[in-house]
Amino acid sequence: MSKRIKLVAVDLDRTILRSDGTLSPFTVEVFRRLRRCQIAACVLTARRKDSAEMICSQLACRGAAFCNGAVVSADSAVIAVHPLDWQSAKRLLADIEGHPCSVSCEDGTTYTNYEAQHSIRLDSWAQLPEQSLLRIVLYQAPPPLQSRLTSASYPGLCLQQLEDGDIVAVSQLAAKERALKTLLEHWRISPEEVVSFGDDTTDLGFIQLAGTGIAVQNAGEQVKQRADIICGCNDEDGPAVWLNQYVLRPFHEEIPNFA
Repeated sequence: MSKRIKLVAVDLDRTILRSDGTLSPFTVEVFRRLRRCQIAACVLTARRKDSAEMICSQLACRGAAFCNGAVVSADSAVIAVHPLDWQSAKRLLADIEGHPCSVSCEDGTTYTNYEAQHSIRLDSWAQLPEQSLLRIVLYQAPPPLQSRLTSASYPGLCLQQLEDGDIVAVSQLAAKERALKTLLEHWRISPEEVVSFGDDTTDLGFIQLAGTGIAVQNAGEQVKQRADIICGCNDEDGPAVWLNQYVLRPFHEEIPNFA
């Protein structure tokens, strides 16, 4: 590549992770070599911090954005937090009462209205104690409910509909693109020095912000149409294969037989 890359920004699920939720040894080694070349990495994910930290460690990340940008950390320190507006969150939860969903809190607690590991089950969202909320996820919302939610107003909240039919509610200040901007300002890196990888519509903002925005082959059509480049799919280590060939090779750090 002619551009000097200083940062690699990646989504996790269905992008850098394989479909079984794992990182391949090849991907881990590529990111280790990136760090050796003084190229930083960051993760921008819908996952909570507790479910993504181990992956971030394996990728030797300098920074991360969790819950779609509700929490942003750099060099082991939290540099931005964007909680949900409490009144709007309570109103949304009342509107989706009875449908399976989860609520992630700033203190790491997760509440659900169904049985799930590592969460507290509530019979009604009216029982939810007042605290700093980061994200609400409504799973497999039926079309009539989707229509009602998209036409309703929840001040301060941003409702994002994912390719699989789930709906994620975060603060209007929480977005992967904004999180990447926060990290770039913190590290004094320009967007032109970034290569990014994603698969879903929630990734479009940071894919288009980066100097080189890449969609994996298994991404949604809208994402692939707006990306600069399409690499291989996640189950074939598409992002790592691309980085090995186009970023590590100029440093003579590529892994042999994967060019």
